[in-house]
Amino acid sequence: MPGGLVCCYVATTTQLARIVTALRDYGNFAEPAAWETMQRGWHVDGLAVRPEHRMVGHTGFLVTARRLADGVQPPPRRRRPSKGAEAAAELAAELGQDVAVTSRYA
Repeated sequence: MPGGLVCCYVATTTQLARIVTALRDYGNFAEPAAWETMQRGWHVDGLAVRPEHRMVGHTGFLVTARRLADGVQPPPRRRRPSKGAEAAAELAAELGQDVAVTSRYA
């Protein structure tokens, strides 16, 4: 259904990469967004409210993406080209080759 939202909770960077790649490859979703979640307990005793002294450093990732209507193309991804990509494109232009500047994340 267009406008629907998918939200995934994953524990590892490998799972994060796989779900984002799958959503991009499917083609009917806007660019996925990812956030790392951190967990820290809080001590609450009346008006004495403070964070716990210990914190778990990493607990997982949240990934969200909005479903697009059938036939609607996702907006182009806006990323800076990878280091050296512009130099490679300039060299290709000098050699008369047609090479697009892309990022390794594109």
